[in-house]
Amino acid sequence: MAKLWLAFGSLFLIFYSINASHISCGKSFIPCDADPTVPFTPAIAAHPRVYGISSAQFQRQQVPEPLIRVTANEAMREIHQITNNTKEPQIDPRMPLAAAIKQYCFLHPMSAKAKAFSEAAYVSSLMALRLKNLGLRESEITVGLDPKILMKSVLGDICPRQAVETCTDSEYRTISGSCNNVKNSLWGTAYEPFQRLTSAYYSDGIQSIRDSKTRQTLPNTRELSLNLFENPSLEQSVVNEMVPFWLYFIASDLGEIIPNQYFTPYNNIFKPFPCCDASFVHPDCLPIHLSSNDLFYSRSNVTCLPYTRSLPAPRNLCRLGHREQINTVTSFLDASTIYGSSKEQLEKLRAPEGGLLITSSYGSLQDLLPQDIQSNDYCQSPTRKRCFFSGTSDTNLLPEISALHMLFVRQHNHLAKAFKVGFQVFKNAQRDWGI
Repeated sequence: MAKLWLAFGSLFLIFYSINASHISCGKSFIPCDADPTVPFTPAIAAHPRVYGISSAQFQRQQVPEPLIRVTANEAMREIHQITNNTKEPQIDPRMPLAAAIKQYCFLHPMSAKAKAFSEAAYVSSLMALRLKNLGLRESEITVGLDPKILMKSVLGDICPRQAVETCTDSEYRTISGSCNNVKNSLWGTAYEPFQRLTSAYYSDGIQSIRDSKTRQTLPNTRELSLNLFENPSLEQSVVNEMVPFWLYFIASDLGEIIPNQYFTPYNNIFKPFPCCDASFVHPDCLPIHLSSNDLFYSRSNVTCLPYTRSLPAPRNLCRLGHREQINTVTSFLDASTIYGSSKEQLEKLRAPEGGLLITSSYGSLQDLLPQDIQSNDYCQSPTRKRCFFSGTSDTNLLPEISALHMLFVRQHNHLAKAFKVGFQVFKNAQRDWGI
């Protein structure tokens, strides 16, 4: 029951904090008629919103451009040094958690795009930390620096958010979420930062994990978990067993994080960091050390959980500031679990014609999810059948999750066949069941 309430609470926070759904006027996804007497300026470009900091009438800080360039170069060198010193990790298969660690990374796979976005975020965070140590206030760093000067440094060479996209009229949502809010085209798009309900708290004000009010290390997270939560003993009569899976399915549509991992872009190989290995050092490693009397893990001689921090996300135009976390899926309830959050994903899932989604068969069973032919992983099966493939990587997590994916793929194809054929059919089917 604790996990159910945790999932429900997380879902509430995600819904509450989504800015992307704030369509101010006009038909959805179509820009409002402009008032000729009022010049239009995207809000995100004019006054970037930062919780705890008012950007209204803010006077830009006159930081010398050479200082920005030097700070950017130093931050870039530090990130490259960390990357170059991180050797390809090797997970001992005899380790009790080896299979679980591999499965966790399979559920949260790294991509070249996520890695590129995170590099810009790491550099901007280190730049902010250096400028803060030189005496600048957080407000001056976050909203007081001219983005044009930042873009002239090496940060501009790797920044993935160069400009605010100009939106055009469209009857349908975009697969990436861009322009779903016509005044703020990046709100809710994949690879944007999660929005916060309260101000961020880092011990150094930028990126170091938070500490206590007395500047001491916070209590062990595993001990907190054991003391605050317990397995439910009462059966629930008001909900059925499908509720937690449905909550998980919806939450996966709205948010997805990726833990930092070792990644080689030329072959798309990603491996988890062995953060419990004393010889492995990385700033994103936060190993969770376990007590010898841990009721669960002590039975398997597990003394450490190799926890890794999630990838950071750059701000629009790579503005400087504290660390933010990346959301690799759209923040809209748009069935990205079925269609994906990029054109590349969608093309792998669409049938060549008829506006249908690809399905597979197994013996007499028809209209199953397509098999993941590009993966070398097999799901548990005596015949070593490949895993299913869908819009998210957690399709094969549990049979109930797979069933929900299959249900909506079949519903899409049912609607598409009713509409006949073509691209218009695909988009109408995608829209008509509530997307």
